[in-house]
Amino acid sequence: MHLLIWLSCFALLSLGSAIPEATVSTSAAARVVLTFDCSDSQVGAVNCKRRPKNLTWDKPSSSKQRERSSKAGCGSGNRCSKSPYGTGYQCDEFPFKSVREADQGRQLNRCVLARYNRRQYLRDYYNSYGEFRNKGCDKNSPCRYTIGFKNEKQLEYCKARPNCRNDGNEHTKSGPATVHGNDMGVDGPAGGHYRVAAGDVIYVPGGAAVGDVEFEEEVDDEEYVVSEDRIVGIEQGEAI
Repeated sequence: MHLLIWLSCFALLSLGSAIPEATVSTSAAARVVLTFDCSDSQVGAVNCKRRPKNLTWDKPSSSKQRERSSKAGCGSGNRCSKSPYGTGYQCDEFPFKSVREADQGRQLNRCVLARYNRRQYLRDYYNSYGEFRNKGCDKNSPCRYTIGFKNEKQLEYCKARPNCRNDGNEHTKSGPATVHGNDMGVDGPAGGHYRVAAGDVIYVPGGAAVGDVEFEEEVDDEEYVVSEDRIVGIEQGEAI
């Protein structure tokens, strides 16, 4: 289940550039932001490969999910089952095998600790199980959402202005992802930083609107709980 959500940068961005100002509108139909903690998650590329920032769960069959995983390089006998990974690791793809956007191709995969993939954050959201009881997609598709990050500075790929250099664990099915081959291409600054009612600041690559619903995964001793909040406005500058 777990995420790879690769963000944006490379040579087009300079460290001295002004931080882009996020645009917030008031939306009559609130969207959903699923927020992930970059200090805990093995997250990876939204902006760094020009990947979709807004996702659509389409209730894929098991065979469709296997097809998507295979095209991303996460099929049977994938690289994560071998050295230097192996026991304790699993292959994770982005866009996720659970979303329609995976069919656009050019997926990336990353080897992640199996304990991250065992969490059922997305599955529960899709099916309105557990922490998402009476919330989430309630098994109805298409179900759309966008992704947010907190503690973005804890992982390079989470940043609004990341360095997209491959850390050695960003692959396509054919091999290591490359910048010049456009596997780790640059979107440029996207989305913005937004404050939720509880006071936290999150980065949303796909942008947000005042009133959007925000769900946040909080992990304690490998168990997770979900908090619910609302986007209340723009936060100028970098999230801390």
